[in-house]
Amino acid sequence: MRDASAQALQQQTSLFAKVEEQQAAAAEKIRQQQQQEAEQQARKEAEAQAEQQREAELAAMSDEERRVEKINQRLASGEGHGQGPGSQLAADLALLCEQAADWSADLKEKLHAVVIEASKKLPINVKKNDKWKSRLRNLKAND
Repeated sequence: MRDASAQALQQQTSLFAKVEEQQAAAAEKIRQQQQQEAEQQARKEAEAQAEQQREAELAAMSDEERRVEKINQRLASGEGHGQGPGSQLAADLALLCEQAADWSADLKEKLHAVVIEASKKLPINVKKNDKWKSRLRNLKAND
């Protein structure tokens, strides 16, 4: 009888240990889920704050600076990549280059850098394409 009692006690102890392990595992899973949710919330808040900061920076810019920055953002987002000089982004950039004739040298330099970057991503061979070569030359003139 003692052996049976000892065995029953051992089984009960083993069962309690398994239940405790399961409870600990469940608690750990809940903790991990809460941590992931907190990290995701923090990431969303950081993204929202960064977006607000970008909007504030855009609002503080001149119209010309804002237009250059918006083209740069479109380029960075992947718009027009691989579409060449016939893409909408290239057309918008060409128009901006034409409108930049009376801009300050600093703004022309920023636009020049964007055109160089765009020529790589669209791609446009500015050495062979006379229109784009001329646009780049006009942005560098008067420096």
